[in-house]
Amino acid sequence: MPCITPRLISIFAFLLSFTIVMSLLFYVTDLKDRGPRKVLTAYSPDSDLLNIPQEEPILIEHIQTKYLKFPNESKDTDEQKYKSNINLMFNDMTNGKFIEVGASEEFGSTQILVDSLNWTGLVVEPHPDRYLDITKLRHVHTANICISPTYYPREASFKSIKGYIKITCFPLYSVMAAFKSTNLDLLKLNLKEADYQVLKTLPWTKVCIKVISVPVKSKDISMVTKFLSNHGYQPNELTENTQHYYFSYKKDCPSNIRIIQM
Repeated sequence: MPCITPRLISIFAFLLSFTIVMSLLFYVTDLKDRGPRKVLTAYSPDSDLLNIPQEEPILIEHIQTKYLKFPNESKDTDEQKYKSNINLMFNDMTNGKFIEVGASEEFGSTQILVDSLNWTGLVVEPHPDRYLDITKLRHVHTANICISPTYYPREASFKSIKGYIKITCFPLYSVMAAFKSTNLDLLKLNLKEADYQVLKTLPWTKVCIKVISVPVKSKDISMVTKFLSNHGYQPNELTENTQHYYFSYKKDCPSNIRIIQM
């Protein structure tokens, strides 16, 4: 029978101790991973939803329940007051639907659609002070949020009369779905520095937007033009002299893209 030397005994004891310690570490780590996890709902805090992808129903419902506000009761219907090229672009079409992002500085064109053509609209404005003006002056749905340039929600800060306020930014597709429509007649962006990034986040096989508008001063205008051209859009000549470029979709919207019913 071979003799077991003290050195072999020491090595064996070390390996045994190492194995026991590592086993305990793996066990404790596994217990932490199995610990209680937050159950996410539409009423969860925004911070709990920052890693939720844009197409998840829970994120869409969260925007609906927490942020979408209905129009105020007053409405200006003086049709003689509202006439412009945008009426011609839509051939005086009534009962259309639009989303306007960052709309605090220019009410004109979409206000015409609401007041003279009975359109339904959602105005997204992140700045808290300007948002209050919109809720008072415009007969539209509103949301005091910003639009994320990614597929996920994120947070941003805005300076107001009360100091810096944290605002949650949601993906555009999530907002469209929360507004119960991935089929829009008009999407008007006033982002200036993020129009291209926001448009890139849209799942284009699941949405159809007949007209897309971006500011003339947008730093992304060349990339936006090329990007939209690749997705079947062309510049609309009826609005050449306005403060926005308008791009019209050259095809009919697919029949499988409809209003989302949550």
